[in-house]
Amino acid sequence: MGLSAAYSPVKYLLVTAAGSSSWHSPNVENRSRQTVQRQGEISAGAYLPLGSRTVISLLGGVGKAHSFDSNSEVDTGFLSTFPSYRENVDLIHTQTQQTFLQAGWQRDVTQKHLIGRIGVAYRLGRLTYRRYDVTEEEYSKNGDLLARQELTYTLPRLMRHDVLAQFNFGSRSFPALQLQLGLGMSVVPPMNRWNEDYSDLGWRVRTECSGTYLGQASLAFYPHLLHRAK
Repeated sequence: MGLSAAYSPVKYLLVTAAGSSSWHSPNVENRSRQTVQRQGEISAGAYLPLGSRTVISLLGGVGKAHSFDSNSEVDTGFLSTFPSYRENVDLIHTQTQQTFLQAGWQRDVTQKHLIGRIGVAYRLGRLTYRRYDVTEEEYSKNGDLLARQELTYTLPRLMRHDVLAQFNFGSRSFPALQLQLGLGMSVVPPMNRWNEDYSDLGWRVRTECSGTYLGQASLAFYPHLLHRAK
C-alpha cells in the first residue's frame, strides 16, 4: 500500500511524490520467502491537455528503495527417510537508487457522481545498486547455527523498462483524494555478458534481470483540486 501526491502549481507544470511499503511471502514445497520493501520517489515535468478529456505528460525523477529478503530452504534428506536435517537461510539486504523518465497518457471517464480516469504509463529507468549484502546461514534440526558467512556484491547498473496500466477513482464531492490502482510489468534488456557467467555474482545478476509483474494500490492526493469539490 502506498501514498502519492500530485500538484500543479501553474498551468502545464506537474510535481509528484510517492512512497510505499510492501510485504510479500510466497511459499512452495520445502522453501519459504519473505520480502519487505520500502521505496519513495519524486518527479517533475509537464502535462498537455488534448481536448477536454485526454492528457499526456512527461516526467523526470529520482527514487530510492530498501529491500529485505529472507529465503529459507529445508533439506530433510533423501525422500525424507534419512535423519539428516538442514535449513539454509539467505538474508539479502539491498539499497537501490533510480533515475527515470516517464511518459503517460490519461483519459477522463468521469460520470455523474464518480470521478474516473484510465491511463497508460511507460518508464525508462536506470537502477544503481548502492548496497547488495547477503548473509548465508546454515542451521541444524535443533536450531543450532552450523555455519555463517557474510558477502557483499557489486552489481552493475541496470536499465529497466516499466509499462503500467493505471486506474483512478474518486468522489466528485471530494476530488482531491482518489484511489489509484496499477497493473503492469518491468523488464530488463538482455545482458549477454552475464549469460554464461556461472559464478555466484553472475547468478545474482541474472536473478535481478528477470521480469517482474507490477501491482500497486495507493491513495492519491491532489491539493490543486481542493477548491473544485462539489
